[in-house]
Amino acid sequence: MSTDEAILPLVTIDANIPLAVAFPRASRMSPEDIEGARRVMHALDRKKIAVVIPSIALGEMKWVYVREGRSGLETIQHRLQVALKDRIDIIDISAELAIQAAEYRGKYYSRQHPFSYNDGLYLAVAVSSGVQYLISADPHLLKIEEVETLQPRDFLLPETGEANER
Repeated sequence: MSTDEAILPLVTIDANIPLAVAFPRASRMSPEDIEGARRVMHALDRKKIAVVIPSIALGEMKWVYVREGRSGLETIQHRLQVALKDRIDIIDISAELAIQAAEYRGKYYSRQHPFSYNDGLYLAVAVSSGVQYLISADPHLLKIEEVETLQPRDFLLPETGEANER
């Protein structure tokens, strides 16, 4: 990200945010969360937010396309890795982040709350990056304490506070 984008609100999004916009049929999100995901991506397009995501998000997106027998993932990857590169950082997983993710999994995992290792990676990246909040529809991520969380449906566009801006 450029230094100009450093003043934007910094958030972490999970892979389901761009997936819900590009491939809503494969999403497990509610219609309200899909609309919220559209607002998140719209804000990113309009340089209203800056985003950090772990590199595993690309793998999670690939898995959905493979599972659904779909092509077209290259368009999303190009958008995230090239077109939006000035306002999105894709963070490679270091040994430190991997260990922190395991610690978060240990903290939050239970049979009733199956917090995954990937959930831990999203949280580790969010904490290490100092984000304002983590946007996710994943019920396991929404219960964390280290970073404020937000469901996509509750995302308001920065500056205006409007739920929708088109």
